[in-house]
Amino acid sequence: MEPVLDFPIIQEGEVCFEGEINRFMTRSENRVYFSSSKGNLYCIEELKQGALLLFASGIDFVSPPYISTEYIFLYDSMNNIYCIRKNGALFWKTRIEENISGGIAASHGKIFFGTENGNFLSYEADSGEYLWGMKTEGPIRSLPVVIDDTVVFGCDDRKVYFVNFDGDIIKEYETGGHVRGSFVYRQGRLYFGSYDEYFYCIHMEKKKIEWKVKTGGKVHAYPLLGKKCVLFVSWNNVLYCLNDRNGTVLWWNQIPARCLFPIEAVGSRLLVTSLSSEVNCFDIKTGEDKGEYIVKNELRSNPLWFRDTLLLSVYDKENDMSKILFLIKGKELLEKKL
Repeated sequence: MEPVLDFPIIQEGEVCFEGEINRFMTRSENRVYFSSSKGNLYCIEELKQGALLLFASGIDFVSPPYISTEYIFLYDSMNNIYCIRKNGALFWKTRIEENISGGIAASHGKIFFGTENGNFLSYEADSGEYLWGMKTEGPIRSLPVVIDDTVVFGCDDRKVYFVNFDGDIIKEYETGGHVRGSFVYRQGRLYFGSYDEYFYCIHMEKKKIEWKVKTGGKVHAYPLLGKKCVLFVSWNNVLYCLNDRNGTVLWWNQIPARCLFPIEAVGSRLLVTSLSSEVNCFDIKTGEDKGEYIVKNELRSNPLWFRDTLLLSVYDKENDMSKILFLIKGKELLEKKL
């Protein structure tokens, strides 16, 4: 049954923690994971139990957690990569001798990530052993994606690279700007944005750029696939919905500020947070505004739907404290009280 989220929504609970959340919360199986700038890794399993401190590093984390089938990967401000079991036990830790600048992808027993020096590296997921590295011509600040036996990542040298599991370049495509953010893939097509203000679709079988669409700002986005469409936010503070086959703009809508976070679909609704105090809700099919929710202080992560509850992270800069808010439909809370 498709979940339903209608506004207005109201707060039912919250979880407090020190520091600022690192970019986004991640839902995996029956848990939500997030890390803080204070070097802590948390998980939420049951909302009534709040957040469980899963692991404390003692060094500030600067990445969100990246989840594989068995492990959780993340890195700190000293460029240590941590591999943590789902029960919170440290499995291994290794230091990288350069600044890690991109996200971590895990697949086929390996992890992949990029550095500020333009090196794309692979390590053994079960041991932290170095496997190989390849050199690009710019910093790598994207989140890689693994498609079958190919790893795809973007680079500040304006290229998208396709490499095999041995680090050999299979194909590369050049855009007009930095390629950051993340990629989404469906039915032979890869979607991503560039700082040249275009959003791209690559046809994997034909090995060519199938279409690109001009936006009004840099595209450093976490695209989301809907039914026959792809959605993303550009740095002109506009949310776009495009036809996934030909790039036709189906609708667009303004949001209050720059979006640095993944967007979230809940049934027929799309939720967007930005560097503001407002979360916005739109109808995915039509783009119609379906409501907003105002928080105290500023939003600092993606909206996340978990156990029929909307999770939002807000940050109080003055006190260096964060909260995860638990929000539900107002009607449901009224029914509970009755």
